[in-house]
Amino acid sequence: MEQDLDARTAIVTGGGRGIGQATAEALATRGANVVICGRSTDALDKAQSEARDAGLNIVSQPCDVSSPEDIAELVGVTVEAFGGIDIVVNNAAFIQMTPLDQVSVEEFDQTFAVNVRGPMLLAQAALPHLKRSAGASIVNISSVAVAMGGQTMALYRASKLALLGLTKVMAKEWGADGIRVNSVMPGKVDTADAAIEPEMVELAKLATPLGRLAEPGEIADAICYLVSDHASYITGATLTVDGGVSF
Repeated sequence: MEQDLDARTAIVTGGGRGIGQATAEALATRGANVVICGRSTDALDKAQSEARDAGLNIVSQPCDVSSPEDIAELVGVTVEAFGGIDIVVNNAAFIQMTPLDQVSVEEFDQTFAVNVRGPMLLAQAALPHLKRSAGASIVNISSVAVAMGGQTMALYRASKLALLGLTKVMAKEWGADGIRVNSVMPGKVDTADAAIEPEMVELAKLATPLGRLAEPGEIADAICYLVSDHASYITGATLTVDGGVSF
């Protein structure tokens, strides 16, 4: 699948680390121009530097996806740099571990602003450019938590469920414009952001049929498949990449 995304332009939110960084690198390796965004300029600068050292065409743009103004600037910078948008990967996420009876209005609003409203607003802002693309694709990153999330995960689980519903609506409404919209539902991934206590890591491995956590690149490969022409007749689908932990 090398170079199968040649000359396409992608936006990857939350692209400074973890799944987002791995996805940006995988897309660029396959020939895409990639703009990564996030709230941490240090992480973005580091990711961009590493990409350039590897000869990958990745540029960064600070952006808080809960801000409509930041999203508009992100889209404008991308189009100015590369002439259009073909791919959007909505990976940025906010997680707050709070028991349901203690959830505040502020926590609720922030979680849904990042995890649901942000993907919707970015898709809307990119839509005119996606309509002009011959290979337009959006991938929204949900979570296996929608199938098996437990205590203290009410907001995260609810927001990721909402994102799955939003994915299907996008696919239905924009399919006639040639825009495919799918979601990926990762399981536990071995990233610094998802760090948990060593004993919990071992429990997670034991609960997973494949006996290990995912590498970020394994999630990235699934995303690259969905945005490529190899998945040209797939839309409105959810690809679960969890090592079997949810069944």
